[in-house]
Amino acid sequence: MPVIYLDGPEKAGKSTIAWTILRKYGGRIRAWGPVKPDDRVYAEPLLDDISSTELIVWDRAWVAEHVYAALLGRDRRLADDPWLGEWLYGRALRTAGYHCIILGPNIATLRTLRDGTDLPVDPADERRTYQAYGKQQHVQCYVNQHTVEGAELVADAAVDAATGAYNLAKRMWLLPPVYAGPTLAPVVFVGEGPGGSASMPGSGLPFTSRLTTMLGRDLGEFANRCGWCNASDVPAQSLRGRRLIVACGKAAEKWVRYNVDPKRMITVDHPAFAYRWGRAQERLPAYREVLDAIRKEFQHGEETG
Repeated sequence: MPVIYLDGPEKAGKSTIAWTILRKYGGRIRAWGPVKPDDRVYAEPLLDDISSTELIVWDRAWVAEHVYAALLGRDRRLADDPWLGEWLYGRALRTAGYHCIILGPNIATLRTLRDGTDLPVDPADERRTYQAYGKQQHVQCYVNQHTVEGAELVADAAVDAATGAYNLAKRMWLLPPVYAGPTLAPVVFVGEGPGGSASMPGSGLPFTSRLTTMLGRDLGEFANRCGWCNASDVPAQSLRGRRLIVACGKAAEKWVRYNVDPKRMITVDHPAFAYRWGRAQERLPAYREVLDAIRKEFQHGEETG
């Protein structure tokens, strides 16, 4: 079933919306407090919950770790690196769930509702930091009202979005961990399969080894709007009709060409080779130019409709 992840400032209405979802649709809540290490604990529970038979609502997780680490000076890797949380975890929800930030109605209301149980941060800074995260990482933000009707509206929107994403992914056999990113992403990166290098802490999705993550970093926020999978892990027909397939390595190129018959394909070195020290480093500037051209072409297509 889909996972709905709600995050946002203290007293913004997250719990009200979560319980509204449970009363109307059933399921359960998984509430996260501060965790350490903050960049590696969510992967296994997230994949377990996506494969669960019930609807599950997450109350805070990696976005809160970034926001409060930044505001309170906590020693967290996500403090200065919000992209990493979206790369390791957010891509799964873009496939089979929904991820949104509940801002509350306004700063004045958040100030009025605060009490001694809340974290010692200024509500204005807190709300602005969450809002900036949503804008930067393309996460939906709700300026919700503290009313039963408002909670129901946001709850219904979240359930509809999550259910739609999950059902589409399930119908196309693209549920995480074999695929990550928007199910119908026009650009899909296809790898050759897990390599021998050590995985990133918190990994569980395609392209989350140390070296393959470097490719994602070079793409920036655009990486989370692409699809990611490995050859033979997904049904070939699910990749047909995409605007562009980026085959990472010769084995991936051979699989895509034979099985997918893509509209358009670009072949690049697998990141496990491209980002290693040695002779491959001489080719890295040209490699990054290709990635930059892909990003710019995609963004231009969005702007021109």
